[in-house]
Amino acid sequence: MTTGKNIDMSRLRDFYAGKYQSHGVSAQAVGWQSAEKQNQRFDVLSEVGDISGKSLLDVGCGFGDLLVNLKGRGIKAAYHGVDVMADFVEVARRRHPEAQFWSFDVGGECPADFKPPFDYVFASGLLGLHVGDDREYARRLLKRMFDWCRIGVAANMISTYVDYCEDYLAYTNPEEIFAFCKKNLTWKTALRHDYMNYEFTLYLYR
Repeated sequence: MTTGKNIDMSRLRDFYAGKYQSHGVSAQAVGWQSAEKQNQRFDVLSEVGDISGKSLLDVGCGFGDLLVNLKGRGIKAAYHGVDVMADFVEVARRRHPEAQFWSFDVGGECPADFKPPFDYVFASGLLGLHVGDDREYARRLLKRMFDWCRIGVAANMISTYVDYCEDYLAYTNPEEIFAFCKKNLTWKTALRHDYMNYEFTLYLYR
């Protein structure tokens, strides 16, 4: 699998590099308005199932903040993270030496020591930036994440049910991506559009 000729990953890298330069190690550096809202998203993702004691891959892990969230709630999982931003992964490794991290483009080739599957695969914010053909990018990455899971996938996206749009963001039609997952990935598909304005989360199960 390759990211695709209509996908420009430099947009993503430039966006996060600028945020990191401006905000340092923070929720704002990984594109969120606040740590509170970041944690709200993590809470919803983790409601995909009983993740305690399971292996978990965090795709687009940033600084490993999801692991901080899980520890804070007393949830023990075998955490793994991957992010295209090498600087973020370096910070994550320092903060969480007990976890395993990789830096690579999940739409491309995987390193030799990256060995899925994992019980659960999470993605928070991964599909929220405009990188070209956002519709195709979301479908490709959801398929790849589902290939990497034993039990389920949880991924959040920005809804097309919004009051206004920003050029740098990717908006996903909830009904359309639900139908794609239902038809092409698994009939065990659920969608939550109830926890925050303008966003939704997909749960996909084996």
